[in-house]
Amino acid sequence: GGTSGTNNVIQYVTVQTAGNAVDFGDLSEGRYFLSATNNLTHGLFMGGYTTAYTNRIDKITMGTLGNATDVGDMSDANSGGGQGVCSDNTTGLVMGGNRTSDAWNPNIEKVTIATAGNGSDFGDLTQDVSYAGQTANATNARGVCMGGYSPSVQLNNIEYVTISSPGNATDFGDLSAVIQYSAGVSGAAS
Repeated sequence: GGTSGTNNVIQYVTVQTAGNAVDFGDLSEGRYFLSATNNLTHGLFMGGYTTAYTNRIDKITMGTLGNATDVGDMSDANSGGGQGVCSDNTTGLVMGGNRTSDAWNPNIEKVTIATAGNGSDFGDLTQDVSYAGQTANATNARGVCMGGYSPSVQLNNIEYVTISSPGNATDFGDLSAVIQYSAGVSGAAS
């Protein structure tokens, strides 16, 4: 994340126990506005911004403290893609983002979480969007993108995809208000 600059620190909490965050390790490079996804074993940190947009994909094994390893690249350098975990425990998604300070995009990028490698195209959102919340229900493999920012406009739309079937997003409904810089969570494990 960002404080007065970029930060490479990974922290963790034990969800079942109230308490402060503890150091886990470091990302391979400090950055902010990055996206993340996971399965039950591995966590991936994708894209973000350092002094420029980056396409790096870092991976950790969640049960073992330590530094992240660079395992591949997104197809484009991307910052501000969907915030929150969007995964069916096999495939992870990043929805939207921006490639330059004024170039939002509708791209949905997919990665296979368990194996090292590069991201690839999944499909598109219905419009250009950055800084949206995203979440998923692994049971029915539905990924959802909520709100965000499109050039000069805050959004309230909700879109969804079926993670196991690459393709474009479909309208799901609307949030009760426009929102950006949000994150999504789900009752499902991922």
